[in-house]
Amino acid sequence: LMINMKQYRSYIILLIALLSVHTAFSAIRYVKDIASGTGDGSSWANASNQLQVIINASGSGDEVWVAEGTYYPTNTLDRNIAFSMKNGVSIYGGFVGTESLLSGRDWTLHPTILSGDIGILGNNSDNSYHVVSNSGLNLSALLDGFRISNGNANYSNVAHGGGMYNSGSSPKVVNCTFSSNFGFRFGGGMSNVSSSAPNLTNCLFTSNSSRLYGGGMYNNNSSPVCSNCTFVSNFLTNSGGGAGMYNEHNSSPTLNTCTFTSNSGAHVGGGVSNYYLSSPTLNNCTFSNNSAHQGGGLQNYESCSPHLTNCTFKNNTGEEGGGIWTGGAAWTCLLYTSDAADE
Repeated sequence: LMINMKQYRSYIILLIALLSVHTAFSAIRYVKDIASGTGDGSSWANASNQLQVIINASGSGDEVWVAEGTYYPTNTLDRNIAFSMKNGVSIYGGFVGTESLLSGRDWTLHPTILSGDIGILGNNSDNSYHVVSNSGLNLSALLDGFRISNGNANYSNVAHGGGMYNSGSSPKVVNCTFSSNFGFRFGGGMSNVSSSAPNLTNCLFTSNSSRLYGGGMYNNNSSPVCSNCTFVSNFLTNSGGGAGMYNEHNSSPTLNTCTFTSNSGAHVGGGVSNYYLSSPTLNNCTFSNNSAHQGGGLQNYESCSPHLTNCTFKNNTGEEGGGIWTGGAAWTCLLYTSDAADE
């Protein structure tokens, strides 16, 4: 018993030592749109204006605090350059630039914008292909409190994920707005491919567009988790499917308390379209005022088996299936409510 107690005390001392080392090496780095002091990012008084440089310099457990303002991936005209998140690093926006506590920020009152409008302001033809581009991330990478806008993936070889492109990446994205991003083929706001599974909470996708699939979000062999997210007024410019969200090829996202409203321009699935072995789980979701030729709210095709619990479909429109259209698919629905005109 005495030996075990000594071992226990040794473990406790070692644990405290390790925690102390971690704390000693964790840092907060500071970024403003205009650098101040030394510009090394060591404090607000010495804030850097090089966001990506500060992210790259941060280690696991570090935080990057970013003050309100607009930040661009590059000060050149190279459209291929994008911001990239980093494993173990938490990036927070919404600061005035004087706070000493994380709880003191307000990302609504103090917008921190990541913009792809790198060339002539207001002319999207020279914008960044992706505002944020990630590869190989896990859930230890966090982006919280930002607006991501004006990405333009309009080239045939860079055809999706104008706002954020995740390839084999599963970051956390919290309190972020994706707006006015474009994908030539897929995913104007966000594109997730190659087994990506990002975790999104309290995010807004609005006024994003694509020519063909997933104006708001596109998932291919990827299954994100979205909680309390809103997809509103996203659209497709050349028919296609899933103005709000398009899932294909084994993509089965989980959507908790999400809202799809006024998404339009799709041939199939104004709110959400599921294709080929894609079977999302929807809990407490609402579909309203979405429109498409088939499945104004939700469309399922080719071996898809979505599971809906306590979902509401209201005032969606479509020539075939205003609320839900299903072909070659099976779906499970519990506590589903709908207007009669929506069936």
